[in-house]
Amino acid sequence: MAAQGVHAQRINPLLSADLYSKVVVPIALYGSELWSNMTATELNTISRFQHNAVKRIQGIPTSTRFDMAESMLGLNRLPAQIESRKLMFLHKIVSLASNSVTKNIFIRIY
Repeated sequence: MAAQGVHAQRINPLLSADLYSKVVVPIALYGSELWSNMTATELNTISRFQHNAVKRIQGIPTSTRFDMAESMLGLNRLPAQIESRKLMFLHKIVSLASNSVTKNIFIRIY
């Protein structure tokens, strides 16, 4: 795979970004639908993880602005993906039948 990349010794950054979004992100965000009350420190830690990964994928210096590095690969920020997953999970619960046990438990809790 490395021989097919833009750089002679590395994999194409777009291929690496695709693998990152299909393999690493789902593992890193496993169960994120249930994460609640995340602190700013925890969100910053998750964001820094992606910032470093994106810069390594592209082989650019760590001093490069992260927003530019992420936008070049077309990746969404991880905190935004977490919120999206939470909303999709809520949608699945709300869309259940009215006699569903899961939906009734959700309604009683909230």
